Amino acid sequence: MSDNTLNSSFDVIGRAAEENGLPLFGGFLRSVEFGACAALGYDFYDMGIKTGRLAVRIKNGESPARIPIQSMDEVKLYVNTTAAARQGVAFSKGLLDRAKRSFNAASGPSTAPGLDLD
Repeated sequence: MSDNTLNSSFDVIGRAAEENGLPLFGGFLRSVEFGACAALGYDFYDMGIKTGRLAVRIKNGESPARIPIQSMDEVKLYVNTTAAARQGVAFSKGLLDRAKRSFNAASGPSTAPGLDLD
């Protein structure tokens, strides 16, 4: 689940999950920076680029009515291995290999070997 109310207080939710050993999964990618052990979602940076390209098409005179509905192409997986350990979650090597980013709660983003940070 993701909404602005939850997102703005996600660090509090993350601490509560860790204190109680409860797995916490996020619906927005940056939630792993605030205590989620994993998040599956769209990259808002990529979404901004795609939106900007649509805006340029419209600015250049293309009718919005002629532009097909757009959607994001890729769902990304981020993991926080420190939060996962504190929450009693163990990820398989296969899942970790598929993660686009791996975070450590104590130090923020890390570039673990084999992870694609594009």
